[in-house]
Amino acid sequence: MRLTAVLGVLILTVLGFWACQYSIEEEVGNITFQTSLKSINPQATPFTFIAEQGFTHEFASGTEIQIPGGILMKENGELVNGEVDLSIQEFQDAIDLLVGGVPMNLNEGMARTAGAFKIEASQNGEQLLLDPTKNIEVRLACYEKEEGYSLYFLNEKDDTLDSLFQIKLEMNEDHIQLERSIKRMKPWIKFPLSSDHFAFSYKGILDVIYNKDLTNVSHQMTQKKMEQYGLRWSSLNVESVIEYKGKQELAATMVWRNISRKPLPDWIKEGKGSLEKIKKNRYRLIVQDSSGTKNFSTQIEPVISLNELFSVGPGYWKKNYESKIEKTKLGGLELHEMASAFRSFRVNRFGVYNWLKFTDEIPAIELSAQFKMLNTDFKNTDLPGIFYLTSDRKGLRHYPISSRQIIQFFDDPNDRIFSFTPDREVLLFPTDRMSAIDFDQFKKMNQPSFIFKLEKQKQVPASMEELRKVLKVEP
Repeated sequence: MRLTAVLGVLILTVLGFWACQYSIEEEVGNITFQTSLKSINPQATPFTFIAEQGFTHEFASGTEIQIPGGILMKENGELVNGEVDLSIQEFQDAIDLLVGGVPMNLNEGMARTAGAFKIEASQNGEQLLLDPTKNIEVRLACYEKEEGYSLYFLNEKDDTLDSLFQIKLEMNEDHIQLERSIKRMKPWIKFPLSSDHFAFSYKGILDVIYNKDLTNVSHQMTQKKMEQYGLRWSSLNVESVIEYKGKQELAATMVWRNISRKPLPDWIKEGKGSLEKIKKNRYRLIVQDSSGTKNFSTQIEPVISLNELFSVGPGYWKKNYESKIEKTKLGGLELHEMASAFRSFRVNRFGVYNWLKFTDEIPAIELSAQFKMLNTDFKNTDLPGIFYLTSDRKGLRHYPISSRQIIQFFDDPNDRIFSFTPDREVLLFPTDRMSAIDFDQFKKMNQPSFIFKLEKQKQVPASMEELRKVLKVEP
């Protein structure tokens, strides 16, 4: 189970803390989320334990929860004994929060989440409380390692958030070591070689293959071999010597990668090139034609010597590449499921806790927006409003649908703007149109405005996974 958020209020035995209260914007009360989306909301994980014995559990993610015995109580203050029911639900990102009915809108603007968490206890259907003088110990596994998030507690009765505190992260060493291991196992070149890779000259290739004995050259065999390796050449004369893996190598006997990806012009076949070292293992290729009227430059790096490349056949390189790619993928999946950091703290209230911070580092403008819903018979008043989701799925803001609505619009073509019908159909502003928007043009306008035409999607999501696919966002 992946747990990505926070559980509670830090209780200091000597010093108290000051909690600020923030109002959630009125239009984002719970009623906004009472749609059929609730049917795809993942269920909380249930547990049962004996109240006087307490409860300790370590999740697969590494999160640890310790509930001491004898700290559960009823509303009248009576301590609880016997078997109790515990439910825990995690919210990994803003999409989880949306479907789970947890509001994120604050008066301060776009809020971003590092994860949220809901914990409740009951006995015979009666909701229980925690003794306010006692604490639950938590060591929480989280998947957001940025600093700057503050913990908020949701007061569900009046829809306000208490700002509590910030916690310094404890980095997960296992995550760090696995990340390093994946980098080491990742192949340094793609095979067959991609179009960005090339050798400087055909003659340099022949010199390596035939060990400079060009008396019995088979050009047909050589060029067929180059196709198997995916190796191209530029027909460029470069006489430089470089340092590669601690040895001096002729530039003409290396495979290079065009970092800048600037296409090599045809006229360089008649030109002479030189290398200017930029930093370790990176050079600027400078080419001038024979007449001195044309110039070209691009950044390149050496990736492997021709001798090393040809020391084994293309079959070996292909098998080796595919094997490393598969190991990298498996390692990546394991890394994705592993918490990158931990937060340790204490809890003395049941409810929803959310790590939030406000988006201020991403360029944004105030945009006057209109929203039109295509291919649907529902009126704007039937819809829960417009949702603006940031590309990393951490930021979410809700807007009512009106004739003119000022929204906070960010310079990111991978953001999503969408809504839902009462039948759980998704109305999405097309991703290709989002990518085509010229943010710089908006910045030049005194009062920028735009009409967003949301299109009904064919698939009605029946699960969280399907919803993410419909919205075209990564899991």
